[in-house]
Amino acid sequence: LPSRVARLVPRNAVMNRSITPRGNSEIYLSLHSRQAFFAAALGPNLQENRHSLLKQVGRGGSMAMQTFRGVTIAMLKIAIAGAAGRMGRSLLKAVLESSAEVRLGAATATVGDPVIGLDAGLLATGQAIGVAIADSLAHGGDDFDVLIDFTRPEALAEHVEHCCAHGRALVVGTTGLGPEHAELLALAAQTSAVLHSPNMSVGANVGLALLGGAARALGDDFDVEIVEAHHRHKKDAPSGTALAMGRTVAEALGREFDQCAVYGRQGSDAERGPQTIGFSTVRGGEIVGEHVVIFAGPGEQLEIVHKSSSRMPFAHGALRAARWLASKPPGMYSMADMLRDDSPRPGSPGR
Repeated sequence: LPSRVARLVPRNAVMNRSITPRGNSEIYLSLHSRQAFFAAALGPNLQENRHSLLKQVGRGGSMAMQTFRGVTIAMLKIAIAGAAGRMGRSLLKAVLESSAEVRLGAATATVGDPVIGLDAGLLATGQAIGVAIADSLAHGGDDFDVLIDFTRPEALAEHVEHCCAHGRALVVGTTGLGPEHAELLALAAQTSAVLHSPNMSVGANVGLALLGGAARALGDDFDVEIVEAHHRHKKDAPSGTALAMGRTVAEALGREFDQCAVYGRQGSDAERGPQTIGFSTVRGGEIVGEHVVIFAGPGEQLEIVHKSSSRMPFAHGALRAARWLASKPPGMYSMADMLRDDSPRPGSPGR
């Protein structure tokens, strides 16, 4: 390749499309080299120029490629499992309202759901985009790069199998997973890039990062209680986020989580045991998600609180994770990994 073009492609890029110079001015870059293209072609004012680029090329729509300054850039194509659910619709909306770098490639719903065959755009925004909702990934085509899965634990195996067989990355926000599912994801990570988190909200994950430092600083003089609240339809309890918070605190304090966790108290002999971490669960109405970690010490109390007023923070966080994961090699990743690697620098616009 000419040096002016070769410098745009990272040495370790995994190319999933051929690089084809056309004349002297046009070249196709895979999604894995998209970020390198922006960094090299747009210069030091990356964020400012990137926003200008997105305005010029418009939204992705049904186009898989966009051209800027003579370079055709592959769009990142997202598949959404469980598109008919509350979280699935939020994910559809986030993708369809996203930048020109992203478009919807596929969407699925449970077999027998009345939305099967419906245009996914009509379900989310009322505008058709040419992507019909299928009853499985096998029937929905392979026109995607990253799958976002917020469905049920029993659907995970099918999604993992499809992504591994076709070399697709996988973002999993499904909660209620057991040890067998963790083993399945670890196996998938040998051949695909996998990111799993019980909570995809950026704010909640920043809260998780704060918990470890707070627990270490406060030590055993402070009792720890975790209270979580969700809508009446949530299946698992405590929530995956609450459990992740408890594990973070236990690790920071050098405790075995399974030995110190206490789930609810009842009766006349419910006095708090030393060094336990208590969990309380609230279910009702349409509460999207609330988590409070209480550090109760002698004469003072510290609370770290995260509240979600809509599902869009989870959708935007999952989409950000998918963008980041698309360029990663096979392996198991977390939201903490993404935040360490993908956080905006001071003074730059957030994502």
